[in-house]
Amino acid sequence: MRFVRRLGLRLAMVLALLASGMVIGMATPAQAACSGVGSPDTITRFEGGREVAREWARENCDNNRVYRGYINDSANDGHCALAQYQDGSYFGTQGTDCTTNGSAAAYSFWDQTGNSSAQVRICSASCGVWWNTWGY
Repeated sequence: MRFVRRLGLRLAMVLALLASGMVIGMATPAQAACSGVGSPDTITRFEGGREVAREWARENCDNNRVYRGYINDSANDGHCALAQYQDGSYFGTQGTDCTTNGSAAAYSFWDQTGNSSAQVRICSASCGVWWNTWGY
């Protein structure tokens, strides 16, 4: 009986560890290119379980209403990587990279509403969700 109880506890611990590993492995990427003043971040786009695009800040997020970033096409799949912005009535693609050679394309986005906050999404074959970026 004691053996069965120990085996059950060990099995429960193993299952808990596996479950936490699965959650960590499926965690979402950072939610914004700037997550506040002085807090640059990275957005990674996955499609079909593989990384296809990545975007990150070129400089510290300094609240000057100009965001400077890099966009990188991570997969040789015939699609380009795009960084799209929505700010007030503005919608547009600010950065594009089609190289897949490890280099990244630099781009800039100028704030349209005067509050150093906008929505950004990363696209390849399809587009991801809109993330709030602020403090740029």
